Amino acid sequence: MSVSQRALGLFTIIIMTLFIVAGCNHENEDNPEDTNIAPPASDNLLLGRWGYSRLRHKNSGQWALKFGEIIFNEDGTGSNQWQQNNSGALQAVNNTFSYSVLKGSDGSFIITRLESDGSTKVDRYVLSDDGQALIVDGAATSDRQFLWVGVKIAEDTRFSLADLQGDYYGLDYRTFLNGTTSAGSSLINFDGHGEFTIQITFNRGSGLEQINDSGVYSVSASHQFMVGPFTGYFNANAKFGVASILNNDNIFNSHFYLRKADQSYELADIEGQWAFVGFGDHDITNPNVRAEFGHINCDADGQCLFSLRIIRSDGTVDTIAVTEQLTLAADGSLSGGLVASSAPSYGAVVGSGGNIMLINTSTGFSDVNSEDRAIGLAIRCSECSSLILEQTVH
Repeated sequence: MSVSQRALGLFTIIIMTLFIVAGCNHENEDNPEDTNIAPPASDNLLLGRWGYSRLRHKNSGQWALKFGEIIFNEDGTGSNQWQQNNSGALQAVNNTFSYSVLKGSDGSFIITRLESDGSTKVDRYVLSDDGQALIVDGAATSDRQFLWVGVKIAEDTRFSLADLQGDYYGLDYRTFLNGTTSAGSSLINFDGHGEFTIQITFNRGSGLEQINDSGVYSVSASHQFMVGPFTGYFNANAKFGVASILNNDNIFNSHFYLRKADQSYELADIEGQWAFVGFGDHDITNPNVRAEFGHINCDADGQCLFSLRIIRSDGTVDTIAVTEQLTLAADGSLSGGLVASSAPSYGAVVGSGGNIMLINTSTGFSDVNSEDRAIGLAIRCSECSSLILEQTVH
C-alpha cells in the first residue's frame, strides 16, 4: 500500500531498483529459459468486455484521465472506446487493435496490442481469481505513474435501480487542474429507487475532513450507472464497481465501489496471495506523485507481507517489503497494522466475496504515512508471486 518515507525508515528491507526502459516497438528476443507462455484462445481469461478507469500523471506535470470500455475478442482482435480529460482537453476516442497474450510464471499476463493507428502498446495485467477485476502495472516506466483498474461487464445482464441497493464502501483519488489533490473513503447507501446518501472522509492536505451528502442515481442500457456526478460500471452481481467524473475539464479522478458485508468475513478470507496497485502523492506544497505495484501475502493469523515497487515523479524508485498485522471484522472492515486507530471503519475494507481490498493509505487513514494523499486496491490472485521482479513498457 502507499508506504511513505516514514515507513521506509521503519523497515530495513529496502532495495533501490534500476529499470531498463525500452521503446514500445521492442521485440522480445528468443530465450530458452523464458517461462512466459501463450495460452490457447479458449483459455484466455481476459476475453470479454471490461469497464475501466485510468488515472495518469507524467513527470512533466501533465495529468490525464481515461474512462471507458475495452473488449478482448477470441480471434485476437479487440476494441477500445473511452472518454478522456487530457490536461483539461475533453475528448471521446474509439480505436481497434489486434493483440497477443503471454502468461507469466508470476501469475500476470503480458498483452501486446497493435493499435489501429500503427502504434504498439505493451501492458502487464493481473486478473482476480473470480475473474471480475483487472489491474495493470502502473509503476513500470520512469516518466509517468498511473492507476488502471477494470471491472468485468456481463453482456447478458440487464441492471435495474434495485440491483444497486444497500450499503457500499467507496474509495476515491482525485486531482484538479490547479494541482491540489484529495483522497477519500466513503460509506454510501443506495435505496434501490434512485436516491443515495453518502458519508465521506477525505484528506486534501490539512488533515481529515468529513461531509455528508445525498443525490440521485440512474442506470443506462449500456451497463453504466450514473451516481451523482460519477459514471460507473459494476460487475454482474453489482458487488464491485469503477467510476470517474466525466465532462468536467477541471477534475481527474478514479473511484471504486465495494458492497459492504456481502458475506460474513473472518481472517481466513484474506489469507493467501494478492496483487496490489497504489497511487498517490506526497507533500502538498511540492507534490511528488507515485505509483505502486506488487503483491501481498497474508497468513492465517492476519500477518500480511507487502512487497511493492514504487516509482515517483521525482525519478526515485524503491522496492520495499513491509509486514503488517491486520484484523478483519465481519462487515469486511480492516483494522490494525497500517490502519490508523482514528480512521473511519470504511477506510480499509474487503469485499466481493473476499476477492478485493480497498485501502486508503493517506495521512489520518494510515499511521505509516506523513503528508500523503494515497489509495490502494488489491485483488486476490492465488497464482501471483514475485510481481515486483517483473516490468513492462507502456
